[in-house]
Amino acid sequence: MVRAVAIAIALALFAWTLRDVDASALGALLVSVGPLGALALVPQLSGSVLHAGAWRQLLAGLGHKKPLLPLTSISLSADAARMAAPAGPAVAESIAAFELRRRLRVPWSPTLTSLAAKKAWVFCSNAAAIALLLMVGQHELGRLAAFVPRGAFLPHLALAASVALAVLGSTSLGLLSSPRVALGVKRVMTRLPSRGIQAWIRRHLDRPAAGATAALPWSRHGAACAYLLGQWATDILETWLMLHLLGARASLPAAMMIELGTSLVRSAAFVVPGGLGFQDASYAGMISSLGVTGNSEIGAAFVLMKRAKELIFTSIGLALLAVSRRPR
Repeated sequence: MVRAVAIAIALALFAWTLRDVDASALGALLVSVGPLGALALVPQLSGSVLHAGAWRQLLAGLGHKKPLLPLTSISLSADAARMAAPAGPAVAESIAAFELRRRLRVPWSPTLTSLAAKKAWVFCSNAAAIALLLMVGQHELGRLAAFVPRGAFLPHLALAASVALAVLGSTSLGLLSSPRVALGVKRVMTRLPSRGIQAWIRRHLDRPAAGATAALPWSRHGAACAYLLGQWATDILETWLMLHLLGARASLPAAMMIELGTSLVRSAAFVVPGGLGFQDASYAGMISSLGVTGNSEIGAAFVLMKRAKELIFTSIGLALLAVSRRPR
């Protein structure tokens, strides 16, 4: 019931985002982008490679160095599930774990440990990105605050979010330094209310090595962090590039504000596939509030370009998943 209500609200928000748009002007604007629109695919593809690179560093630190290409394929498939499924982040993590175990034969313990460490560094890189925004985006924060109720608190909320993410990520990394963590996680998962999952985990549980690979060299941690910060840069570049392709001269700090703010909204709306409606309303609202353009068609065209790009990558990711599962 809750999920149905959330999806209904999401669809209403998506329709609301496009409510005042002149359809003919919107179509003409999208057509004017032409073949250059393909450039908008480059940042996410680069980001997926960087994300896989971070994962590869962590796995190598656990003694399981794997090729970048299959890890990128698994990352694309997991990201497709994140965008397409309700509660997508949880589904994506499950797919990543199962595919790494199935396709690359990584034992269960380092699989879980690498995913947990990667998630911790995602939190830390998010915290660093918000902190950078607070340093270089004061003008953009001020403009946005003027359009938000009690907007004077917006910089304080951003700082609180950055600190909370940093604490969460660093605490997770601290716990992962203990060899007991991986075994503890596996024990928790064997208590899940699904006999099939419990049986699968017990079958693939490497009991002699359980927890022995939980400690990671800090040099690998540093490399993973650098890769994930690079992924953030590609997300911001994508927003900046799309706006410029549509004729809006957005600054990089404005693109950073738009992407980071919408990312937080999308994370909060995890119940809805791809943050549908919530993400779109956030993009359109922030583009308008920051004065990037006074043309409502540009905001709507940006939303549609983002969704078209996500549809393409969702199709690619699901196709890669289907091909990988084909009997050989």
